[in-house]
Amino acid sequence: MPEKLSLNNNLNRDEKEIEFPNFGLFSKKLKKFYENENKKLIKDFKQKNNGLNLAKKRSFLLDKIICKCYDGYLLNLKKKENLKFCIVATGGFGRVELAPYSDIDILFLHSIKKKSNLEKFVKPILHILWNLGLRVGYATRTVEECIRYSKKKIDICTSILESRFISGNYDLYKILITKYKKNIIGKYGKNFVKSIFFERRKRLKEIGESRNLLEPNIKNGKGAIRDLQTLDWIGKFFYKVKKINDLVNYKILDKNSAQSLVEAKKFFWTVRSYLHILSGRPNEQLNFEYQKLIAKKIGYKKKIELLDVEKFMKDYFFTAKRVSDLIRIYYTLIEDKENLVKTNKNKKLIKIDNFIIENKKINFFDNFKLRNNDINSCNSIFQILEVAQQKNLNINPKAIRLILENVENLKNKIKGRKKFLEVFFRILTFKKNNKEKFIKLMSDLGILGILIPDYKRVSGQIQFGGFHKYTVDEHTIKAIGFIDEFHKKNLFKEDLLYKQIFSEIISSRVLYVAMFFHDLGKGTGKDHSIISSRIAEKFCTDLQIDQSEKNTIVWLIKNHLLMNKISQKRDIDDSNTIFEFAKKIQSLEKLKLLFIFTVVDMKATSKAIWNSWNKFPLQQLFLKTRNLLLGGKINKDENLIESMKYKLTKNNNLLSKKKIENLIKILPSEIFLNNEKEKIIKFLKIINKFKKKSFIQISQNKKKLATEIIIYTKDNIGLLYKLAGAVSISGFNVVEAKVSTLKNGMALDVLWVRDLNNDMLDKLYHFSKLENTLYDVLEKKISINEKKINEVRKNFNEKLFKINTKIFVDNNMSKKHTILEVNTLDRIGLIYDLTKKLYNLKLKISSAKILTMGKGASEIFYIQDYKGKKIQLSNNINSLKRSIKKLLKK
Repeated sequence: MPEKLSLNNNLNRDEKEIEFPNFGLFSKKLKKFYENENKKLIKDFKQKNNGLNLAKKRSFLLDKIICKCYDGYLLNLKKKENLKFCIVATGGFGRVELAPYSDIDILFLHSIKKKSNLEKFVKPILHILWNLGLRVGYATRTVEECIRYSKKKIDICTSILESRFISGNYDLYKILITKYKKNIIGKYGKNFVKSIFFERRKRLKEIGESRNLLEPNIKNGKGAIRDLQTLDWIGKFFYKVKKINDLVNYKILDKNSAQSLVEAKKFFWTVRSYLHILSGRPNEQLNFEYQKLIAKKIGYKKKIELLDVEKFMKDYFFTAKRVSDLIRIYYTLIEDKENLVKTNKNKKLIKIDNFIIENKKINFFDNFKLRNNDINSCNSIFQILEVAQQKNLNINPKAIRLILENVENLKNKIKGRKKFLEVFFRILTFKKNNKEKFIKLMSDLGILGILIPDYKRVSGQIQFGGFHKYTVDEHTIKAIGFIDEFHKKNLFKEDLLYKQIFSEIISSRVLYVAMFFHDLGKGTGKDHSIISSRIAEKFCTDLQIDQSEKNTIVWLIKNHLLMNKISQKRDIDDSNTIFEFAKKIQSLEKLKLLFIFTVVDMKATSKAIWNSWNKFPLQQLFLKTRNLLLGGKINKDENLIESMKYKLTKNNNLLSKKKIENLIKILPSEIFLNNEKEKIIKFLKIINKFKKKSFIQISQNKKKLATEIIIYTKDNIGLLYKLAGAVSISGFNVVEAKVSTLKNGMALDVLWVRDLNNDMLDKLYHFSKLENTLYDVLEKKISINEKKINEVRKNFNEKLFKINTKIFVDNNMSKKHTILEVNTLDRIGLIYDLTKKLYNLKLKISSAKILTMGKGASEIFYIQDYKGKKIQLSNNINSLKRSIKKLLKK
């Protein structure tokens, strides 16, 4: 957007200041004209689904508006032939690419010395555009200022590069373009290209460097609209071409590539136009809810193996990949051709086998051999990849281009061929930590998808509504990169434990192979862990991998979700949980493999998932299980309780020994088992001070990344659901709860809560609001009911998502409790709904844990019947499941 100069400070929206004939009437007519024409354009777009056409027509509509405004005003001006002023469209408006809610960028080009005279021209036009409800980005500059700023700022340079004359003194605009060509294009070609790509790297670093983000930015994301514009800018500036297709004449692009870019542009602009229209604002983030809606609008249909939205996003990612591939080749070819990077001209070419190495880039010695489309061509492709990895070289862009042009013709000779699978296996398990780079390169070149068809199936596969940030293929590649990092010397302090465990693993290549295959079974409609393990088993059999390694790979893939599930959804302070988990693991080597695998899998899922809330229980589960497998013992609950009681009576200056002995008599056993000494002392002080009075304490728990609430109050039936309801109507979410009934008739409950962005509460008024609401509920000043919860819910659109509810009951992992797990669509007040239902079913809740996973939630309850027993009978379990499913259908 052109920068706004000081003139902006002098402009206001007071219509009375504007000398304009019948301004009010003229403005109203123009607004009505604009609204009617814009509605026609939107209607036409929805019928034809051509966003690029809409962008052009909207640009021309604004041209008409500005011309009407300008010409209408000039009717009352004298000596209009002497005016040295014109209006120029810049940015997207200049490119004739105006999205429905985009800013309109305008340059007021002038040679007027007095600001007061200049304002007479600028004010009326801006006021009318504002009155139309348009967002205007404008600048007022002379020709000299335009040239001077273009030398300093790349955004101003590109805005003039694609500018268009609209109205006014055309000769003035011609002077600008003539000087721009002479002083900018003629002198700054190489610097321009470098600056463009520097800005691109900076942009992608800020927004996310992967093109396979599940909720991509349609404008600024990798391989999206801004990258297409980057190609346009370089073509116009460096090669003086009007259209991207003209670069074919310069042998920078071939005809197929140029056509791919044209199709990509049309596709992206159609998606962007719908995104703006459906959002009602200049929204560029293709969020999950809009993906679904746009897929239907464009006309995608559900297939047996893919939802309409999944097919749509596969096409999106494929298109973004194609653009990214071409921009990489485009830049490096220009870099080589125009000598943008200084190289050592005296350095000799190195020849290895059928390749030449120059400036740390490897290329085919004879490019034409690759075009024979025979088995030797295939050998050359796999050989150049392996040599590049071994020598740590980049592949010359000319070689990349040649592979991209020919790989599809070679697919029948590559697919599933053992000798090429062996090359892939060597690259995947190579001793140096550059495996991610070359696996990604094989993926980008399309080689992996041809060699292993299951990989192609999951490429661009979204995990809709989930907690993943990347597509399946991108997640897999990132995970391989995270394993590579354990080879590095300089690691963050928190990663030292993982590095140590990784170094103890006997066969790290088991980890790499399992990681590559672990998600290839997704999108089949079946348990992906089982399907993925079968794909990996066949691969290992075909390559005759050692039987013990094969068995471990298959076991690891089948169980790759187990450790995360136990650490997040089960009570790891319960000794029975550790015993049952250790039974499934059986060996220390498998425990280490599964631990590192789980760490890497979570890190590659998203930064939001890999946090203290998830790390700590995972580490504790590993350490406790390792201790057991090494021959250690897990203390019985009775021993732990007595040990904790003894610690509490020693070295405690806050309360007397006798006082503590009396107080601990009223505490239930789970408090000693589930809390550290310091936390129990805090509880004892609260009980001692407040006796039979209610007390609430709110603080931050950085280890859990949640706000902690301790509630000490008179025990009453359904207390937890009332507390959960109080949190919900305050606008927050309960993420975990521990419930304790004391022997003095009081309850000691601890809730951990977060805001709706899944962050800790960070405002003091949040604390006071929540505390007041909780006290009001405890003192029965307000009652929690459906009406109050629904008042909070109505502000959130939850119906755009659909996640099938799944309910599991586990009677093995805990000795005393039945574990109820409910996986469903997350919504405001979900824990309130569930805890109230369990209360109505006369079930006691000892603890609850809530995991939010994108748009889904997993709620785990440790429950007993009213007699304090497990729910064992199948009829009772089935009845429980039916009741909850019925509740969640509402």
